[in-house]
Amino acid sequence: MPKQSSPRTRDIELTADYRGLTLRSVFQPIASAAHGTVVGYEALLRATSRGGRPIDPPVVFEEASDVGELELVNRLVCPLHFSSFQSQDPGDCLLFANISTGVLRQLVEPDENLHRLAASCGLSPDRIVIEIPEDQPCDDEGFSESLDQLKRDGFRVAIGDFGTGLSNVDRVFKCSPAIVKMDVGLIARARSDRRLRKVFCHLTEMLHDIDAAVLAEGIESVDDALLMTDAGVDFLQGFWLSRPAPDLDAMRFDDQFGELRQARATLPPRQ
Repeated sequence: MPKQSSPRTRDIELTADYRGLTLRSVFQPIASAAHGTVVGYEALLRATSRGGRPIDPPVVFEEASDVGELELVNRLVCPLHFSSFQSQDPGDCLLFANISTGVLRQLVEPDENLHRLAASCGLSPDRIVIEIPEDQPCDDEGFSESLDQLKRDGFRVAIGDFGTGLSNVDRVFKCSPAIVKMDVGLIARARSDRRLRKVFCHLTEMLHDIDAAVLAEGIESVDDALLMTDAGVDFLQGFWLSRPAPDLDAMRFDDQFGELRQARATLPPRQ
């Protein structure tokens, strides 16, 4: 379980230890595109060596996989994220958490599963969104059963990186996620591609038709936000709103959405 360390941005900071590394949680806010209010936070891992050197999170998971400890790291990171989030009492906001899908089946089995981990941290599963990366196929029977168990346990499921390949549409239909996150690269290309901007509107409509909310991450400017809100997306995430930070209270973006409203007001009327 996470332990308390010396204060930094909050009265108490939670950490976990793994093979000489100190693991911490940071969070990036997710906002309603229509109202500019926080609807959730994505938990992200930060790791430092004994000497204080930052270690890229993918390296932590890759090396854990190489030594057969991927499940162990997930069992350290999940309660770390859960407890760090719950300790700040964020109201009814959602927590978005990434799970290594290679060990998803083990994490939903009856003994010490994600449901129990969440409960032990004082967090209800219906406030947790488990994100599935784009490279995980949904036609594996065991994986599909794990997704179904997550939903039965009360968790919500999100599909990440939508738009990176033709298989995405099939995967979305099979997984029936509550939320679909648009691929960052697709959004970047839409900045300069008028045809792709039109495609975004159709993608959003299709996803809404299957009762999935749409989240656009990688929002870096008011122009990105304007592009995505005009395409009908539900949620926004990116550096334009806030960089990841450990302190939820430090994240405010009234000015950004004021800028967005002003930018929209200066647009010519649609024909």
